[in-house]
Amino acid sequence: MTPAQRRKNLRDFKKKKTSKKLNIFLLLLFFLSIIILGLCYFGKKHCLGNLKISMVFPDINGNIVVSTFNKKEKEITLINIPQNTQLVVSRQLGSWKAKSLWQLGVNEKYEGKLLQETITKNFHFPVSIWADKKAFGFVSGNFIKLFKATFFPYKSNLSLGDRLCLFFISFGIQNEKISSYNLSEKGILKRTKLTDGEEGYILSKDVPINIMSSFSESIGSDLGYKVQIINATGSRSIAENIGKTIESMGYKITSIKEEPTINNNDDCLIYGKDKDVVKKISLIYSCSRENNKKDEGFDIVIKLGSKFVKRY
Repeated sequence: MTPAQRRKNLRDFKKKKTSKKLNIFLLLLFFLSIIILGLCYFGKKHCLGNLKISMVFPDINGNIVVSTFNKKEKEITLINIPQNTQLVVSRQLGSWKAKSLWQLGVNEKYEGKLLQETITKNFHFPVSIWADKKAFGFVSGNFIKLFKATFFPYKSNLSLGDRLCLFFISFGIQNEKISSYNLSEKGILKRTKLTDGEEGYILSKDVPINIMSSFSESIGSDLGYKVQIINATGSRSIAENIGKTIESMGYKITSIKEEPTINNNDDCLIYGKDKDVVKKISLIYSCSRENNKKDEGFDIVIKLGSKFVKRY
């Protein structure tokens, strides 16, 4: 090889090396731009301060997974509900197996919202996020799956800001900080013959405190938030069931007041002194909210109207 050829090869090598570095830099700049745009323009709908984030999604086998992300303690809790668990579906749609809830939501034009509402209704888990099976990447412990769950398209009510928030929470949590519970192994579900004649599970008792505590917000427990429910549904049991979900978050139901109407299109309204807590509860039950309205005797007020009954 002549000296001229060696110099040419050296120049070509340097060009390729520089080009590779530039491509890596541009790729990093691209993803950084997405993160900034996601946080600034798309917002964080469910990622509220230090409040816990709870999500429900089906796994590849049809089982239901409820995941709770504790940003403060850097922990994740997973609750597994077997696919053949019979549940009372929200919106007065009867009883269905857990594995059918996602498709039922699609058929009824509610998407994953029906799954989210039904899990909250049956187990009193304060879940506001629903997603399809690809969301498993947030709890998989696998970076590639985490990356796909953050940036790839799939059905969910997560904003890009929420996905980025979950990405950073999950990325910083070690596997030993992930707790998992299977409700079929905890005596909560009873194995029996279901209405379709097949073997399956039904809910036989309340979820124990050691599992429910994973939803509790220390801020509310420490401050002793007092909650009033104004009930215009005509059903005391609905108000009491909503109260159980609110208490799973660490708040105290101190009053259930019966009223003939709430004058808010007869659905539901929430207001209180903590706007993040008000927003979280409103997302769980799809209620309207008043951020600047307060009540002297209660930290949070939840008004339930007659229209709420039809979708509970």
